[in-house]
Amino acid sequence: VRLSFDPQGFSTVDPVPGIYRIAATTHGDLTVEEGTGTGWHPIAFEGLSIKSQQGSTGYTMELAVPYDLLGIDELDPELRRGFNVEWVGNGFDETICSNETDAPYTWCSFFLK
Repeated sequence: VRLSFDPQGFSTVDPVPGIYRIAATTHGDLTVEEGTGTGWHPIAFEGLSIKSQQGSTGYTMELAVPYDLLGIDELDPELRRGFNVEWVGNGFDETICSNETDAPYTWCSFFLK
């Protein structure tokens, strides 16, 4: 699974610095990338945690992402932030809804209160 976040609400056409993508496997492996303006660049940081549990019909995954990792220092309830979720693997990538993988302006909205 790959989760992308636009925590500052940039809503840009391309992933720019300050926009992040986290890939998580069912085995608990995590990788993080930050936007470069034209793509993604791997970055290192600490503080993420993941729990994964296999059930009869698939997996349940829980990912904890610290606010400071995403550069969030204020919980502005009016700021529209964006996120995207993708299934990645087995030879294909699929994003939710009509979101475009590398176009944060198309991502789903979330608000922090």
